[in-house]
Amino acid sequence: MHEQWRFRWEQWRALPPGVRWRKLRQAMRRALIRARPVRIVPESLALMNVAQRRPLFLLPPEQYIAPFRERLQLWWQHWQHRESFLFLPCWIRLPMVQRDLRPNLHQLAAALGDSGYAQLLTDCQWLDWQKDVFSGYRWEKGDYVSWRNLPGADPKVPWELGRLQFLPILAILAHLEPAKVQQFWEQFRCVVLDFFLQNPVGQGIQWASPLEVAVRSFSLLLAAGLFHHQQLWEESLERLLWRRIAEHGLFLMHRLEWNAGLRGNHYLGDVVALLSIGAALGGYPVAAAWLAFGISELASEVLYQFLPDGGNWEGSTYYHRFALEMVLAGTAVALGLSPEQRHTVATVPRHLWRSERPLPPGRWREQVASVGTESMFPAAYWERLQAAVQFAAAITKPNGYAPQIGDHDSGRWLKLIPRFVPLASAQSHTYELPEGESIAEIGEEHRDFRPTLGLAATLCCRCPEEWEQQPEAFLFPRYPILEIREPAAVEWFPDFGLVVYRWNGFFLAVRCGGLERLHPSGGHAHCDQLSLELCLGTSDVFVDPGTYCYTASPEWRNRFRATAAHNTLVVSGEEQFRFFEHSSEALFWLFRRGVQARALIVQEREFVGEFLHPRYRHRRHLYLLPDGVEGRDIYEGPAPAVCSFNLAPEVRIGVCSTTEVLCHTEAGTLRFCGSAPIECIPSFFSSGYYVRQRTHCIRLPVTNGELRWRIQLLEKITVPCPRPGR
Repeated sequence: MHEQWRFRWEQWRALPPGVRWRKLRQAMRRALIRARPVRIVPESLALMNVAQRRPLFLLPPEQYIAPFRERLQLWWQHWQHRESFLFLPCWIRLPMVQRDLRPNLHQLAAALGDSGYAQLLTDCQWLDWQKDVFSGYRWEKGDYVSWRNLPGADPKVPWELGRLQFLPILAILAHLEPAKVQQFWEQFRCVVLDFFLQNPVGQGIQWASPLEVAVRSFSLLLAAGLFHHQQLWEESLERLLWRRIAEHGLFLMHRLEWNAGLRGNHYLGDVVALLSIGAALGGYPVAAAWLAFGISELASEVLYQFLPDGGNWEGSTYYHRFALEMVLAGTAVALGLSPEQRHTVATVPRHLWRSERPLPPGRWREQVASVGTESMFPAAYWERLQAAVQFAAAITKPNGYAPQIGDHDSGRWLKLIPRFVPLASAQSHTYELPEGESIAEIGEEHRDFRPTLGLAATLCCRCPEEWEQQPEAFLFPRYPILEIREPAAVEWFPDFGLVVYRWNGFFLAVRCGGLERLHPSGGHAHCDQLSLELCLGTSDVFVDPGTYCYTASPEWRNRFRATAAHNTLVVSGEEQFRFFEHSSEALFWLFRRGVQARALIVQEREFVGEFLHPRYRHRRHLYLLPDGVEGRDIYEGPAPAVCSFNLAPEVRIGVCSTTEVLCHTEAGTLRFCGSAPIECIPSFFSSGYYVRQRTHCIRLPVTNGELRWRIQLLEKITVPCPRPGR
């Protein structure tokens, strides 16, 4: 109890003064609102039946999706037995509903308006959408289900399944294999009916988080839009699907995750989902209100959640990717509106909108209806979006991945084709898998930034050819608006707090600063100031360890975001930032009171950064040499300290002496040496949520307040750059 009150006090002090009382009033009001389940009135259901669908997506040309055929077919072979990748690089048997727990299929078929569905549903394998397959915990259905403070249970496991982001794969396979199109279509129908019948609106774990509802609604729109080209729809299924999508919109309208001063990617996802549903549901009156609200809030949230240098204010590179995909998709949907739809934005009746957030004023809506396509958003919006895309391009390594700054939970907004990659047999023993599971021949690569950059190509005047070859680049018509340049040798993002260097085949990212602009909770940031990542060619050398998990294990959650997990100075008994673990809410707060971080020198061949803590001071000097990096860490403080360097799992190490280690990678061999004795200890690396690999960490003690170290390339091996998923 004492720790809980300390957490609340620190939380209160971390909030900006103007936000404190607004947050308290809003929390009380929202508790009352969310205690009441969302009810859909019969008049609304009648309106849904006459909704006119409008596909939002184009089908990518076959030459851009054909290279993925073989691995998608392998996924399909396992999916028929209800096996899939559930975060992990192994085939997980998905939880199934026992036959005696299924509802009366003939009654359900009659309710759907087509008795033929009874046989279809009988033959289907019904998934258990409420179960965490790893812990065995199962949420019960109810009007309001809590997912917090359940030791060992992880709601992200059933949520990952409930996002339905595997449905577009069926549509892609139907396009690639016309002879089997009926198989893929029947599977799509089974999954959609299964989910809708087992998850009534507002009931169960699949409705506990509005963001999950938003992601799922967009996945349904994407899959339905891709299947639209097959001309396979029955009227009853089409009517049911669009009715359910409209119910997703109504739910989101009543459950917006808006929070004064504390909102982030959750609210942005709600906004983009409402915009997309509103654009797709022509003929449904309230859809015009969703469309007007979505365009207005998207314009304001991009300026609010993305910093002037382009980084996302939640302090995570992979949450930047998640939010950027939302913005890119929402922008493309808005630009594709017909003149008739834009006219409805100007004339929408205000009484149709029922939410804690107001509709934009009539003058703004009239302007949207009258201006040109590009002028729908203000100039500041395009400048910020361009900076966000430029940020993503600058932090992308030669292998297509990005430094794992802050949290990485494998979240994607738009997953057209998962990037399945072959798993190296040499690394298979490094994965920690559930008991009885074995490594698969392929796995989903969660770190690849190229699908997001391909989506950005939709809005770019010119961009690298590699972006334009991604299937995501063809989902929308082209709107050449953004001017994206090639990343420079030195890229500094002072608002986000990241410096990126490129030289002689090396890629170096250094985390420094950004605390003033960080989200007040710091919930997706880590204790990683002055930490670095190093890449040689397409091979990672020193890496940030990732995230691994959230609420399922407070111990592991805090272990991966602690200072000791990162490539920086670790002071005995101290953390860079303060955190707690007594509740699931505490696992998404980092308290930064009394600390400072700043970059002192950022030049083409030199970096100097400083971290000031109430109990110690750390200054890191980095000198970029033609064949490597030389570092100097200066420490002032009373407690013992060490410097950590976490190796990528694929790096093979060889100890030459007490002060020298060889690091063997596919791109070459590097020598790491230091001014103090080197210790190689076991460590962990996570490339995505729930993925954990064994690796090594190099540690050196700081003696007499200073440590010198050097990374030198001894032998370089020229290897072709891999193309994930191909």
